[in-house]
Parts: sequence; C-alpha cells; structure tokens
Amino acid sequence: MPRVVAALLIVVCSCHTAKPDGDGPPPAGTGHAAAPGVKDTNSVSVTLDRGACYGTCPIYSVTMLGSGAVTFKGERFVTTEGTATATVSRDTVRQVLEAFDRASFSSLPSSYQPGDSTCPHAATDMPSVNLTWEADGASKSVHFYYGCTGITTSIPALSMKVGSLLDIGRWIK
Repeated sequence: MPRVVAALLIVVCSCHTAKPDGDGPPPAGTGHAAAPGVKDTNSVSVTLDRGACYGTCPIYSVTMLGSGAVTFKGERFVTTEGTATATVSRDTVRQVLEAFDRASFSSLPSSYQPGDSTCPHAATDMPSVNLTWEADGASKSVHFYYGCTGITTSIPALSMKVGSLLDIGRWIK
C-alpha cells in the first residue's frame, strides 16, 4: 500500500479568525500536491478530537482541509465555545502533512487505550485524542489515551505539532 501522508489538527488556546500566513491558501481546484504521497491536496481532511478528563481538560475538535480551511468546534473548558474558522497557508498544509509522514502515522496501531496490548499500563482520569486523516480516498484514525504509560508512540508529539502549526491556542484556555 503506498504511503499516504495525512494531516492532523490540534491542541490549545484563544479565539479570532486567523490571517493566512506566508503564500496564502492553496488555490481552489488546483489539486496541488502539498507533500509526497498525496496526489490531490483538495482531498485532504485532518481532524483532531480532544476528549474529556476528570477535571477541566479542553474538549474540542479541529479540522484542517487541504484548501487551508480550518474549523474549530469548542465544547467545554475552551475560550471559544461553538464554531470558529481560520485559514492557513499552503506551506502550513504541507508542514502538517509532512508531520504525519515523519510520525509514520499510516503504520501506527489504530488504538492506544487501556486493555489494548499497545497500553500495558494506564493512569486513570486522563484525556484522549483521536487523530483522523483522509487523502486520495484513503483514511486512517488513531485513538490515544494520555494515561497510557511505558510506551513509545509519536501521537502526543504529532498532536502538539499539528496544534502549534494550526495555532489552535487562540481558541483554547
């Protein structure tokens, strides 16, 4: 199976519409490849869903499309409850896709949660994250519970990288 590069989204903070950075969003309908392995950038969709914990962990979802459109949906313990939108540049879309590629996202197990062989030890009351990417008709989702200990995975770092690239801190407390 050819390596499909996917993208992800997000992590933490405030609430205004972003200004496009750098060279602006990819032109609509161009299908410009943002990274090796993606044939049609317009087919890209990357979503990060952050789940609840026992406490005040932010609960939200953020999705980035290959066009550069970003949609944030804040549920609880975020600065922005409801929907907020922004646009990121073509370069940012490329960087998100490259982060998924460097994390070998397509080859990761689909779940890291208590009871799975991928999570032999777990602390309780921690948040979780679901990362999903779609590109060129293929898709991959990974669920990660932050209480899993004693394991090595690229998911926490990938979540942070995507969140940073998409500047989601503006919408989260």
